[in-house]
Amino acid sequence: MRTMPFQEPARLLFHLSGVSRVVLERFEGNGMAGGGEWDIPTELIPHELRAPGARFLLVGQFVRPETGDTAAELREAVRTLRVEAIGE
Repeated sequence: MRTMPFQEPARLLFHLSGVSRVVLERFEGNGMAGGGEWDIPTELIPHELRAPGARFLLVGQFVRPETGDTAAELREAVRTLRVEAIGE
């Protein structure tokens, strides 16, 4: 698999049933389908950053599967997403 690390400022929109909707600030309002919104597990967000409107960094890696990659390998690669306070 190929991976590409990323670090994107995001803003929390809302929580619903264990999932939180965030918007990547770089893509907000630019006319993209979905507007740069992602759903991430609420458990990834530290308690002090869970208020709607909170800003933080999403840090992880984009994953491009290749022939021979197992489902377990792909799941593990995607699970590297973490949330950090801006300025850490």
